[in-house]
Amino acid sequence: MLALWKSSRREKVEPPVCLKDPESISVRRRLHWILLAFIPASLLFGVTTYITTEIAPTPLLWTIPLALYLVTFVLSFAGRNLLPERFASLALAGLALLLTLVIAAKATEPTTAIVLLHLCFFFVAATICHQQLAGDRPSATRLADFYLCVAVGGMLGGVFNTLIAPLTFSTIIEYPLVIVLACLIQSRDNSEDTSADRVFDFLWPLGMGVLTIVLALLIKGSNVGPVVGAAIVFGAPLVIINHRFRSRPVRFALALGAVMLGSGVYSEMQNRTLHAERNFFGTLSVRKDPASATHILYHGNTIHGRQFVDPSLQREPLSYFHRDGPLGKIFEAYNSNAGSPNVAIVGLGTGSMACYALPNQHWTFYEINPAVIKVAQTAEYFTYLHICGDSSTKTVLGDARLELQNAPDQHYGLIVLDAFNSDAIPIHLMTQEAISLYRSKLAAGGMLVFHISNRSLKLDSVLADLAQRNGAACLSLADGGNAATGKDPSEWLVMAQHSRAFDSLARDPRWRKVEGQNGAHAWTDDFSNIVSVFRWY
Repeated sequence: MLALWKSSRREKVEPPVCLKDPESISVRRRLHWILLAFIPASLLFGVTTYITTEIAPTPLLWTIPLALYLVTFVLSFAGRNLLPERFASLALAGLALLLTLVIAAKATEPTTAIVLLHLCFFFVAATICHQQLAGDRPSATRLADFYLCVAVGGMLGGVFNTLIAPLTFSTIIEYPLVIVLACLIQSRDNSEDTSADRVFDFLWPLGMGVLTIVLALLIKGSNVGPVVGAAIVFGAPLVIINHRFRSRPVRFALALGAVMLGSGVYSEMQNRTLHAERNFFGTLSVRKDPASATHILYHGNTIHGRQFVDPSLQREPLSYFHRDGPLGKIFEAYNSNAGSPNVAIVGLGTGSMACYALPNQHWTFYEINPAVIKVAQTAEYFTYLHICGDSSTKTVLGDARLELQNAPDQHYGLIVLDAFNSDAIPIHLMTQEAISLYRSKLAAGGMLVFHISNRSLKLDSVLADLAQRNGAACLSLADGGNAATGKDPSEWLVMAQHSRAFDSLARDPRWRKVEGQNGAHAWTDDFSNIVSVFRWY
């Protein structure tokens, strides 16, 4: 009986049953998730790099695209419909057309409007991608796969922009490429497409590219100004694209890409590119301007120097360093009252300041970007260092503040800091600790000179506070440009203590004395308030 009872209590163990996955996810769907995550991530890096190097190198501007990216991601996955699908599609197409015109024409002004255009396109494109991602989420059993694909897409976007593109492209071409890709993801019903429609999706964009090049060639032989010329060359193809291609995403996106490619021909007609490269410090290019017969060095879209092509004029410093500008007056005062024949220049550029060197002086250029040194030393592009510099002129590669520590104390009669005119200023070169270092390297009667031309920041008040804290005085001069003589607008500031050269400048009524505010807000290595020096107008 006991055996029967134990037998009846036994439970029959059945083998596990393999249930069919309730939701099968295809490879195509996974790739679509990765693409939708890739586009906004790549655009985040692309728009940030583009607007902070090519348009407005403003400190902290990178925080705005990051905030927009996070807002679109969070709200889309929270179920908030930021933009209705129809409106988002129209907005993306309209903004893409305007953005193509701006990029093709290399427009940078009005700066605020153009930056807002880039940010608006990024916001709309990121919203569309994130809303499509959120709307295509699988069931809870497959969410791990989904979020893995989203993470992989975001990672690939970052890797493409930060690792692959800088090694592959000499300009920021990855940003226009992803703009085209963002326009390709618009959904439409292809059920009525014929094979001819699909063929014309590629032939029509090719025609738009050819039309752009033909118009550029026609404009070249006319007397049309650059603004009107750009409007004609790019406006006509974009009007056709707007009216004929907006209902077909592939045709529309590829046509925009063709116009951007065709714009390269127009750009080369205006300024022929002699050299272009890209590294950690940004994009660097040398262009020949036929109108002024000069070679121009650009960092992004910021001019870092220029030189006449005519050999008989190549000893003349141009741009911000013109003899008729503030720097010319500074060297006149210094050469007449030099406390020491040694000169330090922070920032090499084209090497044009070497034209102010006298035979008995010893000059040292400090430059952190090796690409700048290579360009300045290439006689095919610039000859300042070859014809103005001699054995008494040397170039030191590295961060100036670190390298200056190796210089003898009380060695230099003049230290010129030309590291601020690209707008993305190195703050560590204008702190209390930095000024103390410079003063220890200045000989008696020496001067500190700062090139503070800047589209976004007003730096004279910061330097005046530093001068007051160190018992020194400041003079500044903002000078207008003269295109006929190759002079660009510039602003310079001189700081000194007990200097005859400084007193000579002070007697010139064009130089303005800059007063500090008791030095209470002087920047240090531990404190700097970049917001306080923004130009809000």
